[in-house]
Amino acid sequence: MSIDSGEAIAAALQVSVVGANELIPPGPAGIYAWWVHEDHLGDASPRLPEVPIEDAARPWSLLYVGIGPKRPGSRTLGDRLRKDHGGSSIGSSTFRQSLAALLMEYLALTPKSGYDRSRLVDEAPLSKWIVENARLSAVAVKRPWDYEDDVIQHLNPPLNLKPGFHPYRHDVDRARKELRRACGLPS
Repeated sequence: MSIDSGEAIAAALQVSVVGANELIPPGPAGIYAWWVHEDHLGDASPRLPEVPIEDAARPWSLLYVGIGPKRPGSRTLGDRLRKDHGGSSIGSSTFRQSLAALLMEYLALTPKSGYDRSRLVDEAPLSKWIVENARLSAVAVKRPWDYEDDVIQHLNPPLNLKPGFHPYRHDVDRARKELRRACGLPS
């Protein structure tokens, strides 16, 4: 399959889902998707509360789609996945910040103020939750920013805010604003 359209990239992202520590970035640039097993969606800790399941026939439900690098000449896809999403602070990852906002109570996360960004006193519980419960897929794409909006529109992930099309994005946005307020930042 030629990866030359948002639809083809969206289809390729659904083929192979692996553990966050198992993914070998397919190239220096690409589009990735974060997934969670249906067992981790619902009301019991440490689940994601109220995240809608889009495809009940699949054991893995899509959470978020992103690109790496964000623009020409910046860091690689691997940097984006391992450093920003894998273990950095929530201030450098929209995915981590959204998860932190949704899992704040369940993981007993403590917010703190950062330089114009939300932060956590301890990122380890969130990082551990991601490694244990989330999975990744990725596709090499030379200019991922050219396809990002189209792929997000095709897959409709609930945690993507901008661009975002899923109705749940409004709940995520509210949770993130609550997190910012808890950090003493304007929402």
